[in-house]
Amino acid sequence: MQHQHREHRSARPHVARAGRALRGDRGAAALEFAIVLPVLVLVIFGLIDFGRLLTAQIGVTAASREGVRALALGRTQAQASTVVQASSPNLSSLASLGKTTSLTVSQVSACPTTPGPTSMASLTVSTNFSWVAPVSILSISADRTVASTSQMLCVG
Repeated sequence: MQHQHREHRSARPHVARAGRALRGDRGAAALEFAIVLPVLVLVIFGLIDFGRLLTAQIGVTAASREGVRALALGRTQAQASTVVQASSPNLSSLASLGKTTSLTVSQVSACPTTPGPTSMASLTVSTNFSWVAPVSILSISADRTVASTSQMLCVG
C-alpha cells in the first residue's frame, strides 16, 4: 500500500506543475494579445481610411470632370458649380466626417464668348479629408485636402 501511495504522491506534483504552467501560458497569451491588439486596430482603421481617401479622390476627379465639361459646353461658372455639387452628392461629408458639406470649386477659367480652336476651360474641385485612425502618432496631419484640376477644349 505504501508503494502505491508514494506513486500517487509523486504523480500529484507533476499535475500541479502542469497546472501552473498552463496558467502561465494563459497570462503570456493575454499579454501578447494586449500588445498585438492596438497594432491590429490601427491597421484595420488604416485600411478603412485608405478606402475612404481613394473614394474621395475618385469622386473629386469625377466632379471636376463634370464641372469642366459644363464650362466647355458654354455654361456659366455658377451652373458649373451646381453641376459639380450634383455629380458627387455627400462626398464632402463622407470625406470630412461631416465637417464639410459641399465641394469647393476654385480656379475657374470659363470659355470665351467665341472660343478659338485652342480655347480651354478649367477648374479645380477640392474637399477636406479627415482621418478616422489616430494618424497624429505617425506624424501625419489630421486633415488633408483632396483636389483635382480638369481641363477641356471649349466647344465653339
